[in-house]
Amino acid sequence: MHMLRTVSAIKAGRNALGWSQADLATRAGIAKVTLARIEACAITPRLSSLMALQKALQDAGVVIQDNLPFEGYTLTINPSAITTFSDLHIASPFEP
Repeated sequence: MHMLRTVSAIKAGRNALGWSQADLATRAGIAKVTLARIEACAITPRLSSLMALQKALQDAGVVIQDNLPFEGYTLTINPSAITTFSDLHIASPFEP
């Protein structure tokens, strides 16, 4: 997977779950600063870090399919994995 696509997929998966960088880093067993640098494209991540991030997302119900569509990616998200605004006990920005 191309680096920008990889970073985009990680961010999209993390955001779909409503996780902070600290949440994902903890679940993946990597340092938060490492995840922040990966998401900022400031470092080239180790394969072990990418695999840990992918596993953490998959364990939570998010699967990243690379190159679907061509030169893109698709997130498949288990509906039970999605945090709703009511679950977070905050007001939705889409409600009056």
